[in-house]
Amino acid sequence: LPPSQSGVYRSQQLSVESGTETYPTFEARTAAYWEPASTPLPMAGSCLINFVGGPGTLPNVSLSRVLAGDLVAEMVHDRVVLIGTTDNLLGLRTPVCAGSEAMSFLEYQANAVQTLIDRTPIRTLSWPGILVLLTGLGVISSLLYQRAKAVAGARLAMGILLTSTLIALAGLWFLRLWLPLG
Repeated sequence: LPPSQSGVYRSQQLSVESGTETYPTFEARTAAYWEPASTPLPMAGSCLINFVGGPGTLPNVSLSRVLAGDLVAEMVHDRVVLIGTTDNLLGLRTPVCAGSEAMSFLEYQANAVQTLIDRTPIRTLSWPGILVLLTGLGVISSLLYQRAKAVAGARLAMGILLTSTLIALAGLWFLRLWLPLG
């Protein structure tokens, strides 16, 4: 199973250790075989998965449809195809799951493989970067609050919260950089 953080699965291990040996995970090995000439993947640690959408957004074909001959060849041509069961026995909660919705383990693996093939893992801000970001936000908000009156302070707080949210979403969307919103 992938590692969880407070019950939410968002990262993919790139290797596992057995005794003194280190072996790449299925997802890392698949991505390495897909494009061996491109930039090599690091074979240690983990990376945050770039989920394309919520559960059910990746193409899924049932076995009965394949056995009946209803599979279109162009659907799987030059693509990585994962074969497995999509039962919700092992439903994983991911950052894109809403409410009680869960993602099947097979779809989680597909998102991880796609992230590694595309070389688009989500990056996090380093601790010095977070310190600079929080210090800058603190200085700017303190300067703005000194000039604002009590009634305008609530509007200013909402404006800062909205601006921070938009900047965090833009960083995730355009730069694949996870900024701390809290």
